[in-house]
Amino acid sequence: MYMNRRWVLFFSISLLFFSPLGQSMPNGIGTAGDVGCTCHGGAQLIPNDYLNISFTGLPEVYTGNTTYELTVELHLYDLENELRNGYRVSAEHGTFAVNDSSSHIMDNGVTQTGAGMEQIIWTIYWTAPEPIHNITFRASAFWGDGGAGSGGDAWVTTLFTTLPIDSDSDGVPDGTDIFPEDANETLDTDQDGVGDNADAFPNDSNETLDSDKDGFGDN
Repeated sequence: MYMNRRWVLFFSISLLFFSPLGQSMPNGIGTAGDVGCTCHGGAQLIPNDYLNISFTGLPEVYTGNTTYELTVELHLYDLENELRNGYRVSAEHGTFAVNDSSSHIMDNGVTQTGAGMEQIIWTIYWTAPEPIHNITFRASAFWGDGGAGSGGDAWVTTLFTTLPIDSDSDGVPDGTDIFPEDANETLDTDQDGVGDNADAFPNDSNETLDSDKDGFGDN
């Protein structure tokens, strides 16, 4: 009897893993959607025969600690039912937020809710971190055909990379540039307020100049 109960439990759990899905997950999708949903058509890049995706609002160069309004839009090609939709947006850095019931935060990204399945446009918000990293976003959208299996379902995915602001265009982002407005300086190793390039003694905070070039600081 005990063994029979174990087999029944195993069989019941197995059904949960193999049950087909004919629509977007009502509560959204977590990190599994960061590479597209393999059980719903994979992670096709745009465009494909069923749908396309727009991801707008993100600048090519971001400013640290700034909030951007982003829009995800699913474009359907002659599909009859538009009420089985979903999406996920994720990024390597920064913080997401939402302001309506169509989306929520999951696994450090954003995805639709049950109410959001009836939409093809979602608005989300992203606050940038300090301008240090190049940040790549992955935006994926889903359409389910409502059938018993996943054969007619599809994901479509696009990537977008935004770069940190570099005010002096010296190739070093402001977040790591001690002198973000001076293209000739980026470091101040001895923290004396003089950039290493102009400091005759970059490792000595008591000296910066050697006017007679004798190897000894003016001080």
